[in-house]
Amino acid sequence: MSQIPFSTVPGIAWPGVASAAGATMLAMQWQLERSQWWSPEALQAFQFRQLRAVVAHAIAQVPHYRRASQGAGRKHGEALDARSFLDWPVLKKSALMVDEAALHARAIPDGHGALQETRTTGSTGHPVRVRQTLVSQFYAHALGLREHLWH
Repeated sequence: MSQIPFSTVPGIAWPGVASAAGATMLAMQWQLERSQWWSPEALQAFQFRQLRAVVAHAIAQVPHYRRASQGAGRKHGEALDARSFLDWPVLKKSALMVDEAALHARAIPDGHGALQETRTTGSTGHPVRVRQTLVSQFYAHALGLREHLWH
């Protein structure tokens, strides 16, 4: 049997006590596992609840989305639903490359962690730089782990 430690607490071998980061990831996996069985209506309700918060933040803090929302006749994301979502402008790669700074939020919500920059490989001949927080990285890792668990 492998000698990989399963616990962060000395003297506890099994079942192990997860680190804070490990426990957070396990909690996320538990939520994702449970929510996959929700009705489509319940899942969509929670998705749009979160999307409205993201849109409100983007309109308040990101110049590109503030301008785009005004062009679409929207001032906030409160009334956003499945039907009105179809009217929202889609971000094109060309817009990102032309005015990258207009896509940077002026402020990041408390608790989202520091900003880090990442770049695409430029496989299309046009590499792109994006900024992400520790929370967005966490979600990317959680969804990647979820995909591995499915397989």
